[in-house]
Amino acid sequence: MPNSSGLMNASLSVAIPRYGGWNAFSVCETLAAAIGILLNGLVILVCLTNKRMHTPFTAYLLAVTVSNFLILCVFTPLDVISSVVTLRQYGRLACHIYLYFAYVFGGVLFNAHVLITVNRVWAITFPLSYRNHHSLPVAGALVAGMVAYVHAVCLPVVVIDALYYRPSLTRYGCVLNVEAQLTWTICLQFIIYIFPVVIIALAYPFLWYKQRQRTTKKQGNSTDASLSEAASLTAKPPPRAPAKRQHTSGFIVLTVVTVIIMVSFAPTQIVFTASLLGVQRGLEIPGMIAAFLQLIQPATDPVLFMLCLGNLRAGVGQLLGWKRA
Repeated sequence: MPNSSGLMNASLSVAIPRYGGWNAFSVCETLAAAIGILLNGLVILVCLTNKRMHTPFTAYLLAVTVSNFLILCVFTPLDVISSVVTLRQYGRLACHIYLYFAYVFGGVLFNAHVLITVNRVWAITFPLSYRNHHSLPVAGALVAGMVAYVHAVCLPVVVIDALYYRPSLTRYGCVLNVEAQLTWTICLQFIIYIFPVVIIALAYPFLWYKQRQRTTKKQGNSTDASLSEAASLTAKPPPRAPAKRQHTSGFIVLTVVTVIIMVSFAPTQIVFTASLLGVQRGLEIPGMIAAFLQLIQPATDPVLFMLCLGNLRAGVGQLLGWKRA
């Protein structure tokens, strides 16, 4: 029977060596959790209390930050305990919660990021439809649908494992018997993680082109209108001013979320998928690197969102008593 580190879903942890006792990973995980709880809690508070943040996009932002907050408050302490001591002495309930967050709620966190990308794809590709149909109820329904979808795909594996396949807690620790449901586990890994990563990687260049095309068109229309007005007033039209690049905050958010997915999530999914497909050698070092990259994701998310979103930055400034954000 493989050990717990070999069975942990790559959505929240990865195949890294568990030495028993405190190590560099355990210490970094604890520090990152403390920082992440404060920052995500701050963003959640601003989103709920600041009226300027009561927009449809805030539903997606809350989906990410609330997921981060719950994982840091519930999963991370259990993961640290499992690394330093083991969860055996805390009973089966703690093990059920641990595996639920590792195998199910980790998928919610990942797809909450994907949902922001879907929102930006809609806004950039079909701007008229987005303006006419996107609203807070629609955003809330999309978030709820995403959560239900992930649970429908991932939760049966954990429930069936608990009922029929879960190995002895006292003998093997808190692990999920992946081998007993290997085919379905591989399928959900591709459905929930791999396919969205591939689609986002392929879609981003196209969306960048569409955004650049829209920006160039707007600048051209603005310049032509200015020249026509000037020509009607003077015989010599003013020289054409060089076009300045304009990037909307929406596209910046898309870029940031794409980077988060590719840097923090994609490596763990590649390592875990390789282990599911039978690769046994050469994963230890890539697994450790991937684990540390994902370790910082819950703490860096709120920082990156504050840098991208002016209203969020202003709300944080007001909450902390700063005159300017």
